[in-house]
Amino acid sequence: MSPIESGTSRWIAAITLAGCLTAVATLAFWPQPVTVPLTEDAQHILAFGILTVLTRRVWQRASWRRLVFWLFALGVGIEVLQWAFTPRHAEWRDVTADATGIAIALLICQALAAWSPARR
Repeated sequence: MSPIESGTSRWIAAITLAGCLTAVATLAFWPQPVTVPLTEDAQHILAFGILTVLTRRVWQRASWRRLVFWLFALGVGIEVLQWAFTPRHAEWRDVTADATGIAIALLICQALAAWSPARR
C-alpha cells in the first residue's frame, strides 16, 4: 500500500511536503543563513511545524511517535551535516526549536482531529 492514501488533498500535501523538504535541504546547506524578518528560532519552529502538519496529512495512519522520531532525526541530521560539510555551525538550540515546532504542530493536529465533524 502506498504511504499516500487516496484523495486529491493528500496528493497535494505530498507534493507540497516534497517541495518543503527540498527547500529545507537547500537552505540548510546555503553558505550564509538566509535573512528573513523572523528570528532563527521562529524560522525553525515554523519550518518544522509546517513539515509536521504536511507529514501528518500524508501519512495519517503512522503513529505520532514514528512521526516525531523521523522529523526529529531530520532536524538532528541537518545540524550534523551543517557541522561536517558547510562553513556554518551546528547548534543544539536549532534542534530544540525544531522539536518545539514538531510538538506545537502535533498538538494543533490533535485538536483539529478531535473537533472535526467526521469524528462526531
